[in-house]
Amino acid sequence: MKLSLSPLWLSFYKGVAPLWMRQIPYTMMKFACFERTVEALYKYVVPKPRSECTKAEQLVVTFIAGYIGKHL
Repeated sequence: MKLSLSPLWLSFYKGVAPLWMRQIPYTMMKFACFERTVEALYKYVVPKPRSECTKAEQLVVTFIAGYIGKHL
C-alpha cells in the first residue's frame, strides 16, 4: 500500500480543524481552572504565602490543583 498525495492520505487531515475547534477552548478552560484553583488553594488552604513555601509544598499544591482542575 503506497501512501502519497491520494484522497486516502488527505483524509487523515480532514478532521484537524474540527479537532482544534474543540480541543483549544477545552484546553484553555482547563488551564484557567488550574490557575484559579492554585490561587484559591494558596489563599484559603495553605497557611503561608507561595514565596515562603518549599518546592515540595509547591509541588503538592500544583498536583492537587491539577487534579481538581481536571475533574471539575
